[in-house]
Amino acid sequence: MAYQTKRGVERYKGEGFVTLVRVSDASNEQDSDKAQLLYLMKCGADWGMVWVCDFVENDLTGSMPGNRRDLDALLRRADEQKDFKY
Repeated sequence: MAYQTKRGVERYKGEGFVTLVRVSDASNEQDSDKAQLLYLMKCGADWGMVWVCDFVENDLTGSMPGNRRDLDALLRRADEQKDFKY
């Protein structure tokens, strides 16, 4: 019916998405950021979404939210380029 909205995974099909990855301690050789990116890319693909860009921050603690530089950049990009929604 025309008045019904898409439900479940179908509502995201064709929508743009960004990956937002944060690693607290990048001093050690670790693959945490790569693993997070792979997981998020698979989720987007499974839902039929279109990848837009990656936001990766290393050496950025999550326990001090005021220090999160990535969130301003993420919101600015959404507002300026309008290639994904938040």
